Amino acid sequence: MQISKDKTLGKISPDQFARTLDVMEGFEVWADLFALLKQKPRFKRLIESPRIGFSWSSAYEFEYKYMLAALMVSFAEHIDLKSLALAEDKQEFVLQMAENQEDLPLIGRVKARKILLVLGLLQAVTKSIECMSLYSISINELVARARKGDKEAILKAIKIDPTILSAPSVAHQLSLAVMRKDKRFLQRVKKAFDGPHKGLHIYKKLRYSALMLDEAGALTPSNREHVFDVVANQLKLYEQRKGDPFKGLFTQFSRWKEYSTT
Repeated sequence: MQISKDKTLGKISPDQFARTLDVMEGFEVWADLFALLKQKPRFKRLIESPRIGFSWSSAYEFEYKYMLAALMVSFAEHIDLKSLALAEDKQEFVLQMAENQEDLPLIGRVKARKILLVLGLLQAVTKSIECMSLYSISINELVARARKGDKEAILKAIKIDPTILSAPSVAHQLSLAVMRKDKRFLQRVKKAFDGPHKGLHIYKKLRYSALMLDEAGALTPSNREHVFDVVANQLKLYEQRKGDPFKGLFTQFSRWKEYSTT
């Protein structure tokens, strides 16, 4: 089936939408830094050095868009940022850039002095994408909520990335919990290390799709039939055997959006 390249999904086309989902699947491979670094022993030794103290949790203190921008800038030697700024279709420019990466995304061409920054940002971005795929919200936003004392946000973040405990905002709240002897919360922190409920993984691709479509401005009432056709009929991302699948899809989208705001 030929997927349209016309921008009928807000800022993106059905073709770009489908290709972006394929790229997102690649991020799950990139997230396994240990496996990647087995191919680059000198970088592996650099990261494992206790003298350096490699970590990435502090990146979550910034908004997701700034963290992503920082990752792109860290690749400035290999990305023509001027061309990106001048590109008429920036979504297509970035998408093609991501599609053309090697199995080890630029790591082999990054100088050792930059590898800690690059890999730290890469890990933070991939973990945040995973969080969006499971909870419809970035880890960065969860940390922003944690900064205000939201304990549920802390627990969700830990389930995705336990290193979040070393992020300053989360470490502050955890210190308060220890000081107050909040045993119930500390027990829940321990339980959170088990990770997200397995049932959430079933909808990862669809859940990220909802975020992408919302961000692109595609989820308008007048565009729902087209969105359903792309998501359910063309890309087979949603199936409902009983009831009204059209209503079911957008009810699910609404629930996820509401869930992400609470």
